[in-house]
Amino acid sequence: MTPDALRLEVPEIREDNRVTPAEVAQQLAAARLLEPEHGLQHVLSLLCSLNRSHLTLLER
Repeated sequence: MTPDALRLEVPEIREDNRVTPAEVAQQLAAARLLEPEHGLQHVLSLLCSLNRSHLTLLER
């Protein structure tokens, strides 16, 4: 293995989108009132923002 292969680059965690648990509950409840396609898209975008990136923990 090369030294570059041993280096794992992890994206910085952004702290700018802090959401409280109450806000998450409100957003999930609002998503349930939308049409299924739009509600699913809303939930997925919420989960991605809570996860802070599109990478999984394993990929990090």
